[in-house]
Amino acid sequence: MSRYNLLDRVVWPKQTSIIEPDDPEILSKRNVYKEGNGSSGSFLSEKMNRTVEYESHLEWDIYNIIEQSDEVKFYQEQPFEIPYFLKNKEYAYYPDVLIILNDGRGIVVEIKPLSDMVLFINIKKYNSMIKFCTEKGFGYLMTDKKNCYTDIDNFKTDPLFENAILNKVTNKPILWEEYQLLKKKYNAKTEDFVSLILKNGLTWSLPFKISL
Repeated sequence: MSRYNLLDRVVWPKQTSIIEPDDPEILSKRNVYKEGNGSSGSFLSEKMNRTVEYESHLEWDIYNIIEQSDEVKFYQEQPFEIPYFLKNKEYAYYPDVLIILNDGRGIVVEIKPLSDMVLFINIKKYNSMIKFCTEKGFGYLMTDKKNCYTDIDNFKTDPLFENAILNKVTNKPILWEEYQLLKKKYNAKTEDFVSLILKNGLTWSLPFKISL
């Protein structure tokens, strides 16, 4: 695959299973949301011989990487409905794409910008996806085509930026304006931010708020 080999970054459960492209359980479970930021669209897939819809330019990039891979024989957008819980209420989550390799193994992929990977709601969804994939014998991956969720553990946070955030959030949640001042002061990068959130078990939610 181009950019980097997505398949090298997949997390596999101990027991894997085989899935066929004609399995009725992997039909698309929802329509593409076309009223977002205007970056949704569609293209004619040579691999699938049909129109494939996407909800963002990032999804389009990932689908093009999949299209070019000789290791992939099939893929399906929004193939599963996975339950997850938020504040004791059940919601439905639809991971972006199922990839089926030439050997029949399946990989469920969630496509997110790096910063969005550590949103509280997305971590909830990702953990539900891990449980689902482990039970089904599928590999799993959350990626922005360059980074994966599992890479974040290896990121290094600027200790001055980290201490400043922790000192502030101990007293009260940090909102957008205050975070922007701290980010500018310490020249913090996205890698600093996502590492900080996961390493310290902080909660990042929208509208922008960092809390304990």
